[in-house]
Amino acid sequence: MRAEQEFDRSVSVVLRRVAAETEDFAGEAEFPACLPFASQTASGFGPYSNAISTLPAADLQKIRKMAAAIRGSFQPGCERVVTVRLVGHSDRDKRRGFAYERKISGERAAQVRDALIRFINSPALSAQIQWEVVPGGSTQLVVENASVEPQKRRNRRVQMFPRTASAQAALDQQVESVLRTIQQRAQAAAARPRSVAGSNFARVIDRRYLATYLANPNQANAKAALDAIGAQNKTGLVRQVCGVPDTWEASAPSFNGSAFPPLLKLIPGFEWLPDNFGAATDILRLENRCRAPFPLNCSPDPMSHIDVDFLIGRYTIDWFDCKTKVERKQDPDLQFDNSKNESQLMHWATGVRFSGLSRDRLRELFLGYEKFHLEQWDVFGPDPLNDMIAEDAGRHMGKQIRNLRMNRSNLIATLDAGFRQARAWVGALLRLRRQELDQQIRSDPPPSLHWHWTAEVPPTNYQYHPFSAPAIRQMFASGWSMQAVLDSPLVNRYVEVYTLPLETAIWEKTNGPVPVSSLQLQMVSGALDAAFKQMAYNEQNGKPPLPSREAEYEAEGEGEGWLQGCTPCIRGQKFCHKSIVPDDGKCHPLWFDTWVCYC
Repeated sequence: MRAEQEFDRSVSVVLRRVAAETEDFAGEAEFPACLPFASQTASGFGPYSNAISTLPAADLQKIRKMAAAIRGSFQPGCERVVTVRLVGHSDRDKRRGFAYERKISGERAAQVRDALIRFINSPALSAQIQWEVVPGGSTQLVVENASVEPQKRRNRRVQMFPRTASAQAALDQQVESVLRTIQQRAQAAAARPRSVAGSNFARVIDRRYLATYLANPNQANAKAALDAIGAQNKTGLVRQVCGVPDTWEASAPSFNGSAFPPLLKLIPGFEWLPDNFGAATDILRLENRCRAPFPLNCSPDPMSHIDVDFLIGRYTIDWFDCKTKVERKQDPDLQFDNSKNESQLMHWATGVRFSGLSRDRLRELFLGYEKFHLEQWDVFGPDPLNDMIAEDAGRHMGKQIRNLRMNRSNLIATLDAGFRQARAWVGALLRLRRQELDQQIRSDPPPSLHWHWTAEVPPTNYQYHPFSAPAIRQMFASGWSMQAVLDSPLVNRYVEVYTLPLETAIWEKTNGPVPVSSLQLQMVSGALDAAFKQMAYNEQNGKPPLPSREAEYEAEGEGEGWLQGCTPCIRGQKFCHKSIVPDDGKCHPLWFDTWVCYC
């Protein structure tokens, strides 16, 4: 309070020179030196408006005060402002959705930037400042469930964060300190023992699928157990949950006969693929997931997800709780950080179903599926990591049953060993991306994810982005304490992801290096991304690609990008990405496209 009063007294000298009816500073008035700095928030934008004229007079005055402080920092003996970060916010608008919230919040931040530049009234000074405009959407509501206009106006705001060079350096140090803490916590977590013992998952696997085999391990019982786990739902029944057709039963026919994209089989290493690779869908029938009082003959041993701490994240969506705020017609496994979810049951059972294949082939297929569908893999989302852990753990258990190595006495130990090996493998893949992970933790805002390669999901989309705003840097800029940042769910999520590559190093001390095939290396490095993009576009009924960074490379004349140059959308063109052109320099048929839309 005392600092704010001092700020007000200091800046009043400037504001007296500003006519009440004008929005500009008049002339080159002499400014008091070294005004004290404090972040300011201008709240109260009108509904669906980005105009600062809709702000209350007191909030417009805050913008003027900030301009005075910024200009004052350029006086002799003061430390100059080098960066002004403007974070726009919106109220929650369910009808218009996340895209609109992001748009309007960014427009508000841009309008405040323009007002600050206008009030500073010196193009030479404004040009020396880095202006950062950040759309925050509705990810940081002041009033969570605003129902009346005064409450909603508090959410419609722009935060102004001026930073000097020393403040910027201090902020960088805070972010680096958090990164080191994430690494330290992950190292401790990697050394922590984990087990499926006591989980519902282990109990159901024992009772529902393995009871007969464990009582008498022989080839006939082993086959029956594997067939039961890997069975497909071909009943054709699609029952409703909370008044909506169940996603998993409705999707069973497509999962049962998933056709591989023709281009995938042209990639060296994937020639062996059959025309389709049906998943194990019976485990997701409603009877196997529901529980009383759901109006169905539910299994006495229901299982809605794999409740073991070998998987990362949380189980946040109870599919049978009709009060759950979820888009039931969309992917339930990717909403609201629902990291441990029903889909991993199918992934695990599919690993069991095809456990007769070699380890490397299945791992390549598991990774290829995540790269092809690209559901959060590009931003280290927990869902694809859990999918692969579940698949590989299923593969391991299935292999042990096929070889009659699993029995009643080693059931838990075998399941544990499979999950540990699976985590070590996924961690080995993430180890190849560690610099990318560090950069994401430092970044502000965090990168957008790209849904099936075709749709951008920005971090303002708190429903689907696993690392939604605010980023760690933004937390500090907004005044969060170090302890508050370290206690945030965002930091905890990064710790869980970071644990995997560190756990790999521990596993390797006992078991030797985790094998990562050449094909896996190509997929993780991004060398095959152009092919995966094309497969995704083809799956979307020939929809053209969205504009991408590659077009900018070509336009800027850099040494990367698309060989064809910048052209409109034309059917039948071909492209070849330089990063994957073979040594002979020719564009091979694998990289042909049917659309050119990178302009």
